[in-house]
Order: sequence, then structure tokens, then C-alpha cells
Amino acid sequence: MKKRYLLLAQLCILLSFTSLFAQVKRTRAKADGPIGAVFKAPKLIVFNTTKNTDENTLHMMIQHSFGPVESLDNYQNLYGLDGSANIRISLDYGINDKFSVGLGRTKLDKAYDFRAKYTLTQQTRSGSMPFSISFDATLGIITETKNNYSFSDRLFTGFSLPISRKFSDDFSILVYPSFAYFAQTDFIGAAYSKEQMYVGLGIGSRYKISNRTVLTLESLPVYSNGIRLVLGAGIEMETGSHVFQMFLTTSGYYTDPYMLRYASNMDKGILNHLRLGFNVNRLFWFD
Repeated sequence: MKKRYLLLAQLCILLSFTSLFAQVKRTRAKADGPIGAVFKAPKLIVFNTTKNTDENTLHMMIQHSFGPVESLDNYQNLYGLDGSANIRISLDYGINDKFSVGLGRTKLDKAYDFRAKYTLTQQTRSGSMPFSISFDATLGIITETKNNYSFSDRLFTGFSLPISRKFSDDFSILVYPSFAYFAQTDFIGAAYSKEQMYVGLGIGSRYKISNRTVLTLESLPVYSNGIRLVLGAGIEMETGSHVFQMFLTTSGYYTDPYMLRYASNMDKGILNHLRLGFNVNRLFWFD
């Protein structure tokens, strides 16, 4: 009888050590995994971030901007809130943790955009991979009927290659190379260039000021027929399955092609181009 109890005790001790070893082994493996929460949303303000939509997750985003802060009658228009607004609604679905696809529709030009995003690298805790890099591609079509364009004239495309690094729990940097091409540009207003090709190289940052609140900044010079600018500053709040972003930006356009195409030359001063806007991010899980 004593031998049975002794064998049982030895078996329990062996199982305990085995379980402890397995836990330690898992902890060590996880320590060199990807760094989390570099960004909380796929958009910083207008820029795409290196954050992708997780597998079997649907990400819905509502992006809205009001009119310019400075207008002919600031009090009457409530500093742009009564001005001409632009809105984009999009859905993105995570095929896996590295690849997502999406569809969006923008009020301006009644444009539809189809996009795909792939995570190329992820920054690791050990530093073996110092950066996160994603590739985001957009193909769109203008469906506004007031212009007599052919199907090919209505097409536009663009891509960005966001590169990020998280320097601490509070601070992350984003470098933002981007490119856009429009098949037709004679519908563009006189205040903007009529080039078909646009290239930008921007920088953005995220600074955490509380457990669920961060400050965001972004700046992007656009190179096409001179240098034009996209500037933005905002605040981001996370509430579980929602991320709410409120900001001031010189861009009222939310896809890479339109952001680059309508970058401002600041000819009338920054307040004439600065707009109040917000992004609402909502996640739905299908696990």
C-alpha cells in the first residue's frame, strides 16, 4: 500500500514539473514574439498604419470630415461644421492575421475603392526584427455620372508602404512612402495640379497619454508639380471593440490616391484648408 502511495506521489511530482517546464517554455517562446499595440487602428488619421485586421474579424470604419475651419462667415458656418462634408464608409475582413481585403465608398465623386493589405514584417520583442512593414494597395473607380468618362478614365490606383517602430510602451513612429495614379484628371479644380501621378513620403507618430488615450500627428509632403502638404493632429480613444479618433487635418479625403491628389499648396493659409474630422472604428469577431 505504501509503495502505491509513493508511486502516486512521484507521479504527481513528475506531472507538476512537466507542467511547470511547459509553462516556462511557452513564456520564453512568447518573449520573442511580435510587439503588440504598435497602433490600435488601421488608420493613424488619414495615413494607413502597420496594424492589420485580425483573422476572422470584420473591421467597419466611418470616416468623416467637415468644411474648412476658416470660411467667409465663420460664425454662421460654425467654423466649418456647416461646410461641405466628405464621408467614407468601409468594411475590411481579415483572411488571416497578415492579409486582409476591403471595400469602401466615398461621397466625393461617389468613388468605390477596393483594397488589400499584407503584413510583410512585424517588430519583435528581442529586436531581431526592428520594424513592422505593411503593403496596402488600392484600386478604385469614380461612379459620378456628371462627367462623360469611359470606364478606364474613371479608374484610380495607389499604394502605401507604412513602416513603423515602437520605441517604448508610449511612443511609436510611422514612416509613410505612398504613390497614386489617376487615369483622368480634368475634373480637378483649378486650385489643384492636374498631374496623373503623385508620390509622397510622410512621417507620423503616436504618443500614449493614458491607458486608453493617445495623441497622433502626421505630415506628408506630396511631390507632383511642386510640393504640396498633408498635415494632421488628433486624439484617439479606445473603448474595447471601438476606437474613436478625432482630429484636425488639411485633408478631407481618406484613400491614398485622393489624399495625395488633393494635397494642399496652402495658398490661402492653413486655416482655410484645416478641417475637423473623426474616424469611428468598430470590430466584429466571427470565431
